[in-house]
Amino acid sequence: EPRSFQETIKSFLTDLGGGTGASVSGTGNRILDEALLRRMRSQDRAVMVLFALAYIGSLVFSASLAYRQAYNDSPVTYYADPRMYNIAIEDHSLEGFLQAFNQPPNDVQLTVTGLMPLPPVPEFVVGAAVEWLGAHYRVDFSFALDLGPWLTRAGVDGNPPSGGTGRQADRSNGQGSRRQQQQQRYVDPNLSEDPGEGVTQADQQALDNFLTNNRNDLARVDMTRIIEWSGWEELATNIKSKIRQTGFSGLVVVRHSQADVLTVHKNRPWANFMHSRTTKILCALSIIGWFVYSPYMWIRHRALTVTCRYRVECPIGQYWPLIADKIGPHGFNSRIEAPRAPTPPSPPQS
Repeated sequence: EPRSFQETIKSFLTDLGGGTGASVSGTGNRILDEALLRRMRSQDRAVMVLFALAYIGSLVFSASLAYRQAYNDSPVTYYADPRMYNIAIEDHSLEGFLQAFNQPPNDVQLTVTGLMPLPPVPEFVVGAAVEWLGAHYRVDFSFALDLGPWLTRAGVDGNPPSGGTGRQADRSNGQGSRRQQQQQRYVDPNLSEDPGEGVTQADQQALDNFLTNNRNDLARVDMTRIIEWSGWEELATNIKSKIRQTGFSGLVVVRHSQADVLTVHKNRPWANFMHSRTTKILCALSIIGWFVYSPYMWIRHRALTVTCRYRVECPIGQYWPLIADKIGPHGFNSRIEAPRAPTPPSPPQS
């Protein structure tokens, strides 16, 4: 007949305290053998429960340490990925947010790659080749030209912002090293005084509402930075023609950076804890924790997308002479100096 809960607990505790004897073989007595087998099963269950409790306890303890590590009393409210950027603010104002995060990308480049076709090769070599339109190529040369010094905010209608063109003369002359130009861009970035330039009014209103009313600690802002360069196709054609004229018979691919995403996170303890690598490892170790973590982050880690427009303010006719004499069949040779004007002949001596 069924036993009560108290009797079951009492029997279980009795089995835990009872011994199994020096031998695990049968005694020949059916009642004693059944009691011995029941004790062994109860003790095995108890050991498994203790292991499970110790494992769960270690995970909980590690999670509590990770949360303490994620907690901070910094006045920072929003920040970009510290592994790639050093940008943060300490308020919730729209102007301060755009002033900090509506900045041009650091790596805006014109990339030129020369590809040479490969004959039919064994399968183990195909992995080292580049596939383009169904054919395989090898990279013969590749170089990238920095466009950062010419990058400015574009108006909402695609026109450049008014004002702030004082460094165009220095740019056309190519004066200053790249590091000096980058430092100057951050100190005096040649951008309009309005930090919202390049962002539509609708995006500014949505961002202002996000900064004021959003209570989701895991919400983020994706600053999608669009780079435009009017007439760059003509420059790409000139580069391809110049490389082919110098003897290169392969395929030339010319591209420029067109989009970049800057993700901005909230500086909240719960958000920092959920983004922590330790938390992800603990969820993976807990087996079932990852099946809770993934859908939770998918639901809560929502993004507000804000589009920021920039343009390269350098006419093709101004940029081409800077690189025309340095492009050859093997790529870009920075050691070649631009041709100088011929020296006029000296007057004959009497």
